[in-house]
Amino acid sequence: MFTITKLVEVNANDLWDTPTHVNARFCGERCRASGSEGSLFLMDGKNYQEKVEEAKDYGCTSAFIAAYEQAIQMGAELVLFCHDV
Repeated sequence: MFTITKLVEVNANDLWDTPTHVNARFCGERCRASGSEGSLFLMDGKNYQEKVEEAKDYGCTSAFIAAYEQAIQMGAELVLFCHDV
């Protein structure tokens, strides 16, 4: 009935400063979003190597990619990028 999923939360305030920043646009297009004005972005940990390549190809910053990879290395099945609006 219940599934336990390991979620790692990443404070994304240092990863982008505007909704038009490349990292924010990537999250808006490729992640599940919620919160006011898309302040929460959920990335799946499955096929993370493919997601890393997608982020690189999209032009995301190395800091954004490193944060995602570090969360996966911590055992995350889901990565939640949280940004103050």
